[in-house]
This record gives sequence, structure tokens and C-alpha cells, in this order.
Amino acid sequence: MNVFSKESRLLTCEHTLFLCSLIELTETHIEDTEMLVTISFDPDVDKSSLVALQLAWSYGLDTVEDLLADDEDEDIEKESATPPDLEFWTASKMRKYVTQLKPTARKVLRAIADQAPEATVESVQSSTGLEPSSFAGSMSSFGFAVKNTRGVREKPFRKNGHLYSMALPIADLVLDTLDESGF
Repeated sequence: MNVFSKESRLLTCEHTLFLCSLIELTETHIEDTEMLVTISFDPDVDKSSLVALQLAWSYGLDTVEDLLADDEDEDIEKESATPPDLEFWTASKMRKYVTQLKPTARKVLRAIADQAPEATVESVQSSTGLEPSSFAGSMSSFGFAVKNTRGVREKPFRKNGHLYSMALPIADLVLDTLDESGF
């Protein structure tokens, strides 16, 4: 015997969606803390699309398609013989990464990608038109974006002294992503 009415189950489902949204917001403010997320559903009542969306949200993704793309990306990563600096960058991850960046950091990223495979710090700063203090301040945004983008372990470029380096395939992905996202 079911003690909940259809209306109360729907309300519970809506509350669960709301809580998953709150969990996502809370996760971005909690560092180095694991969070257990429980998704409860009744297969006879709840729509599978809403349950799948709850699951996507619990991973910090916006859509079910992003959830499926992440799984496909992970399978590809395991099977590929891609060089280590390229193996985890996908279009989906790059989109999420660049949206985490401050506008000044996006300018810097574009300048590095435009000049790939190597660019000097001076040429990147000059091409962005940023003052030295703004340029230096934008660097913290890259680390923040790495920490807050699921599946990303490092910046899409490397810095060695006064030289930035970025693999050409990553540079193409960066430029395509920035253009598609309107940045």
C-alpha cells in the first residue's frame, strides 16, 4: 500500500531536484571535502528523464547529454594512445573549463592558443593588452578553473620560465571552444 499521493510524490521529486541544485552550488564552495549524494526514486512513478537529470546534477553537469558525454570521454581516454597532455581534454571539458575562467584569463588563454605551440610571456601580455597587474592577477583563475572542472587535472598549457607551451591540438580545441562560446 502506497501512503503517498501522486501529488506528494511529485512534490518530493521537485524538492529532490531543488536539493540537487543546492548540493551543486554547495560543492563549489567546499574544498577537499567528499560529499555523498543520494538519489531516491520510484521506477513506477518517477520519469526516467528526471532521475537521469538528478544524476547529472549530482555530478555538477547541466544535462543528461553531458553526463553521457563524460562517460564516453572516460572510455575513450582509457583506450586511446593519446599523449598524456591531450588525453583528458575533450570539447565538453574545455567548455566547462573556459566558463570557469575570468574574462581576463580567457584573453590570456586565447593569446597562448593563438601563438601555440610556444609563446613568450611578453608576447602574450602584449597581445592581450592587459596591464601587468591584471595579467598577473588572471593567472589564479586558471588554477581555480582546474579545481572546479570535473575531469580536468591540469591547465591546457605549461609555463617554463618566460615561455608558455601548448600542444597544437589543444590550441585548436581552445580556440574553437572560445569562439563557439562567444568569448
